[in-house]
Amino acid sequence: MRYSMKDVNTIYGIFFLYRRKWIYPAEYRIRYSDISKNTLCSIAVKDMLMIRDMKIEDCEAVAEIDRNTFSTPFSAEGYRRELEDPKATTLVAEENGSIIGYANLWNVAGDVTLNNIAVAEGARSKGAGAQLMEEILRRFADCEFITLEVRRSNLRAVEFYKRFGFMQVGLRRNFYEKPTEDALLMTLDLSTRR
Repeated sequence: MRYSMKDVNTIYGIFFLYRRKWIYPAEYRIRYSDISKNTLCSIAVKDMLMIRDMKIEDCEAVAEIDRNTFSTPFSAEGYRRELEDPKATTLVAEENGSIIGYANLWNVAGDVTLNNIAVAEGARSKGAGAQLMEEILRRFADCEFITLEVRRSNLRAVEFYKRFGFMQVGLRRNFYEKPTEDALLMTLDLSTRR
């Protein structure tokens, strides 16, 4: 597609998801300051990652990611019920019209519980999980805490959470099934981010 300078103000917002982080891969990046008034630019719109609220038509795709990620997955019907629950928020990461990740949270009186965050196997290690987490931190910035449980053996996930400031505050013995395993209880004090 080709856009003139007058179109840039309209499309500028889609280049950044949060805090001016790119949502396009490197080969498609342009900066506002790189475009002169008389320049036409080509902008590829493929591979755009968007974080948004889950819709009812996304429930099957989210449940599929759940089935492929967790040993005790939530059903599509369960996610449909989450849409009706005022304390629940489910975000999805959508790329090229496909759901490639999601995060499910509950907010009860300012204390947020991150129930699940997952990215489809073929889309991992490409930034979708980090962008989901950044959106969570943005949306719930006025809350007090975000708490989560993670399998003790899931070192990759533990490191991911630590990158965002979560700290281990406890241990829940035999919390997980299939296989039985302890959970690390991790918390992020959001007041320290203000």
